[in-house]
Amino acid sequence: MPTSVSRRTWDALDGLERSVKRIRSRIADGLEGSGATQQQLKVLRILDAAGETGMPTLAIAKAMGEGSPGITRLIDRLERQGLVRRTRDGSDRREVRCSITPAGRDAVGRAEEAVRSAVDEAFASLTHHELGALIHLVGRLR
Repeated sequence: MPTSVSRRTWDALDGLERSVKRIRSRIADGLEGSGATQQQLKVLRILDAAGETGMPTLAIAKAMGEGSPGITRLIDRLERQGLVRRTRDGSDRREVRCSITPAGRDAVGRAEEAVRSAVDEAFASLTHHELGALIHLVGRLR
């Protein structure tokens, strides 16, 4: 029996990886020409959800589910584009908080519009109930 469980687990992992790769490819196609990358969109969406207070750089990296290497350069690019603003905390000058600008919110709207059909197509075969179950199951895996 353990071989069967191991095989099923491997099949599940393989299926998840293939699905994510295919969905990311569709999203990348949708973003083409928008000037935004998937990582940039992810940062902007995180900051949009954080509200006016924004959040520290390392918290953004954690929310992305990735390590911190590269997050500073990514935010540098977004700041140069006027999509993100950095501020230092008055009480702790070591902490740099990032927040989304109005131009960043506009960019999120444009990018989401660009990928909406790709995302809708990727999940079109699932019912509303199945999509809810998928969200629940992926959350349990995390």
